[in-house]
Amino acid sequence: MKVILLKDINKLGKVGDTKEVADGYAQNYLLPHKFVLPATAANLTLMSERKQKAESLVIASKKEEQELLKKLDGKQVIITKKVTDKNTLFAAVTESEVNTAIAQQLKVDLPVKKIILPFHIKEIGNYTAEIRAHTGKTAKLNIKVVPEQK
Repeated sequence: MKVILLKDINKLGKVGDTKEVADGYAQNYLLPHKFVLPATAANLTLMSERKQKAESLVIASKKEEQELLKKLDGKQVIITKKVTDKNTLFAAVTESEVNTAIAQQLKVDLPVKKIILPFHIKEIGNYTAEIRAHTGKTAKLNIKVVPEQK
């Protein structure tokens, strides 16, 4: 029986593949668990439409990420922190604080996990963080840590 895979199945194939399987395997296991669809003309058309939509969504998200990286590349955010007498911070600057500063100062909303700090920032000064997209491309963001006014 010819079937179209709706899920990745180990040793059989990936989503969207058309495979020939034993009738009993398809009728007793794959179809009841909704792992496959019968490979009819209507189902083949449906799967090709789904595949095209998924590809267009991937292309759109890549464009969106590239625009986001362009917005952030080379920009600077200022983070104000409490300091000790020796100009060291009471608490290190975190990715979450950098994300909050980006949202407030640059009006860009992004997940915290995309922000990569090379090390813990524990002193006043200028630093560089990396904004990493899931496509592997990165943008450099300048961080200026200044003391809080007393």
